[in-house]
Amino acid sequence: MKVLYLNLDRDLIGAPEFLRAENYEVIEVSSFRGALRLIEGEGLDAVLVDNGDPETADFIADVHRVKPYLPVFVASAWGADLVLALQSLATAGYTSAIC
Repeated sequence: MKVLYLNLDRDLIGAPEFLRAENYEVIEVSSFRGALRLIEGEGLDAVLVDNGDPETADFIADVHRVKPYLPVFVASAWGADLVLALQSLATAGYTSAIC
């Protein structure tokens, strides 16, 4: 599963190591604009936004204009529940082909 990790707090680069430990392919980016460029061009399965800010809602709307079915998760703390949510996408047969 390929996951885009949007880290708005550049001090936290590398934070999603636990996802890599679960064999997820993680692409990291630090801006909304950069994330949208990757979303348009990459076959992604999910987007994770760390430390959402007031522009996050606009970003999610932009994502869904480009890829209406791409799941976007916003979290300020990473934990096992996020991994479970991603696993449920794969278990349900979700693939980037439908985005």
